[in-house]
Amino acid sequence: MDRGHEVTASTHRSENFSVIDALGARPALMDRLDEAAVRQAVLEAEPEVIINEITALSAPSRDYGKWLEVTNRLRSEGTKTLMMAAREAGTRRVVAQSASFMTQPVGSGLTDESTPLYLDAPEPIRSHIQANIAAETLVLGTPGIEGVVLRYGFLYGEGTAIGPGGEWATGVKSGDVPIVGEGAGRYPFVHVRDAVSATVQAVDRGSPGIYNVVGDEPAPQAEWLPYLAETLDAPPPRRVSEEEAEEQIGVQAVYYGTQLRGQQRQGQVRAGAEPRVPVVAGGVPRAVQLIAPWGWAGSPGRGRRGERKAGAGVNEPATSGSVAAGQLHMPMTGERVPQPPQQWRDLATGYAKRHSSTDPASRSSLVLVVHQRGRSARPMPA
Repeated sequence: MDRGHEVTASTHRSENFSVIDALGARPALMDRLDEAAVRQAVLEAEPEVIINEITALSAPSRDYGKWLEVTNRLRSEGTKTLMMAAREAGTRRVVAQSASFMTQPVGSGLTDESTPLYLDAPEPIRSHIQANIAAETLVLGTPGIEGVVLRYGFLYGEGTAIGPGGEWATGVKSGDVPIVGEGAGRYPFVHVRDAVSATVQAVDRGSPGIYNVVGDEPAPQAEWLPYLAETLDAPPPRRVSEEEAEEQIGVQAVYYGTQLRGQQRQGQVRAGAEPRVPVVAGGVPRAVQLIAPWGWAGSPGRGRRGERKAGAGVNEPATSGSVAAGQLHMPMTGERVPQPPQQWRDLATGYAKRHSSTDPASRSSLVLVVHQRGRSARPMPA
């Protein structure tokens, strides 16, 4: 909004209107699985750019497949409806959410946007990857629309599963999150505010295509999980075999815990500056240190067992190599650009926390419809 945009934010609950109004956006009531409602909302807004962040993941579930069911429909059916409406409304660009952690678990080293996806994954992983592919194909292949797909890593920070009170954090504190096998699966983390910054910049920067939105140093489960547990004054995580993990949790626990190779950004531009949170003394890898929720084990700025960390702040974004001094390097641009206004970040992070965590049909994210007529996207540098 501070960049000259008019913003319309969708919600499926009228009680959220006051939240959106307070942030300076115009609310629109819409159920993304209702084709007529989606078409009406988009045509009334006449958007130049649509940011599609709708999911149904706010309600925790021990049944991984059931937890993903509505989101899979939103990715496949919902995206088809949205792209049809966007084309009818004359929308120039659609920026859509996807996931970076769905690549083939073969080979060694980090993966990037060109790495083959895990098409023969076991269920329910396969259905989710297929839904993501369907959404990506629709976003990138709709005639007349610039499609930008952002494959986010695992979000950390306030309001996320790893943030205070989040599902992962709660599970770690209670000892319910185990290390699987050798714990070699490498998790691509990204702070929620860095993800928001990347998303806002994708509104008018970058060529159409797929971009990973991840940190530079994916962390093995065997390193980040014990460190997080110690930071939370929780018991050390137990270890389970791959067979036990599949039986007790599901096949996804084996894939993420032992096979995930970690992602990087193809053609990325490194900042060449220190991240906001310094490396922990004693050789703890930076990627592990970055996800620690500073302030939980003691006062703000304290980490392992209350140990003081100079310059650390609670839930501060600290994506290694990409954030420094309030700036972000996008994989789609070689220039240094400021992070978006606080209003944008509040709209993307604060709004989601207002949704109930007990509603199994909750759409935990939102669509932003952005207007700023007469501007075209900046191309990627050669």
